[in-house]
Amino acid sequence: MKNLNIIWVIVLACAAKVEFIKSDPLMKGLFDKATGYVIFPNVGKGGFGIGGAAGNGTVYEHNKIVGLAKLSQLSIGFQAGGQAYREVIFFESK
Repeated sequence: MKNLNIIWVIVLACAAKVEFIKSDPLMKGLFDKATGYVIFPNVGKGGFGIGGAAGNGTVYEHNKIVGLAKLSQLSIGFQAGGQAYREVIFFESK
């Protein structure tokens, strides 16, 4: 089951990359020039007073998959509700 989850995260990351470039063609240059990047294809965020977010992603170096990443966040303050979003983090240098 774990291998299936890993494959699913990789597939979603590939689809998210296509969607990032489709929605903003200038992002293709960022993907091409970056030393590396992490794509989190599905980050879930929610809270009521105290909130949190979490997601799994795929790590790329020179456009090749080199690993997986986990994102987690905790927040305190006025908040209510939830959302899901995609996130990409670019690395300019090693």
